[in-house]
Amino acid sequence: MNKFDRLKELTILYVEDEEDIVNLIKNILIPRLKKVYIGYNGKEGLDIFKENADIDIIMTDINMPTMNGLEMTREIKKIDKNIPIIITTAFNEVSFLQEAIDLNIDKYIIKPLSVTNIFDAIQKVGEVILQERELKEKDLMLQNNEKIFAMAELLENIAHQWRQPLSVITTYSSTIQMRSELGILDKDFINKASASITKNATNLSLVIDNFSAFFDIRGKVIDMNISNFLKQLLDSTKKSFEDKGIKFILNIQKDINLKISKDHFLQIVFTLVNNSKDILLLNNIENKYIFISLLIKNNKIILEVKDNAKGIKQEHLSKVFEPYFTTKHKAQGTGLGLYMLHKLITHTLKGKINVENQEFEYDGKKHKGAVFQIIL
Repeated sequence: MNKFDRLKELTILYVEDEEDIVNLIKNILIPRLKKVYIGYNGKEGLDIFKENADIDIIMTDINMPTMNGLEMTREIKKIDKNIPIIITTAFNEVSFLQEAIDLNIDKYIIKPLSVTNIFDAIQKVGEVILQERELKEKDLMLQNNEKIFAMAELLENIAHQWRQPLSVITTYSSTIQMRSELGILDKDFINKASASITKNATNLSLVIDNFSAFFDIRGKVIDMNISNFLKQLLDSTKKSFEDKGIKFILNIQKDINLKISKDHFLQIVFTLVNNSKDILLLNNIENKYIFISLLIKNNKIILEVKDNAKGIKQEHLSKVFEPYFTTKHKAQGTGLGLYMLHKLITHTLKGKINVENQEFEYDGKKHKGAVFQIIL
């Protein structure tokens, strides 16, 4: 594969006032790039940039009428400070170079231009863009995998809560059938069985209603009461945790509202409580607790999840948000859950996440565990 083949994924804006050079460069660029926009002065280049969001790279001359290349660059950088810009010029004065450096120009090509130096410059700048794009795509894929994992955990809890009422319903229906075959089906038993079946069928319906409130496949950001959402979520899932000997201890301030998508909040909660669950079970803690706190402090929303699983080794604390780092058995974790949570909190939601070990007392006993604090 030619090193320039990947340029087909990129769009460039080329700004130059000399028509002969424009025609020459245009004929060189168009076959090798995804799209090429042409501007004949800085003002045209600026207008084209404002009107087209797909531009990946800008290549511009400096000395042009109406608005020169550096003036255009200054205005463009106000809109997008990260857009890569390649400068071409016949001038080699220190003043131009210094201003170009001050504007964070990515590449500087001295005329006369050649096909080689043009494509070398575009390829070097473009490769950085393409690598960043690939990383974003991988992160998005991993983020979606973590969302799927959170949804799977939720579905497991639905199944868990369905088992008992389904068992009651199937037991009564089988007993009715057997009693009928034996000729001992009396009215009192039919009434008792019908009442129980109706009650348990209603419970099944309520489980569906409760859990449907947690799903939003569109991932739409809404202004929601996360206090109520968190209480409902934990109430709906606590049975499966209690069956493993784990008790939730809640401290949730009322009526805290936040603009967030349901699946993001679901992912945050499930990543943290499942992480605590795994460590509590791995360390074989006798009295297992997960403390969940949601409060407002200094106009910031603080979500804390703490366990009593003895904490994280000091040498591991700085690594817990690194990709593929895990202290669990390889069958239990990939090391991506907390990494993706960190990305979600810091990049997508523009918040903060911290972790530390803490010693504390609860129920008259001393405990030690990891505390994850999320600030939104």
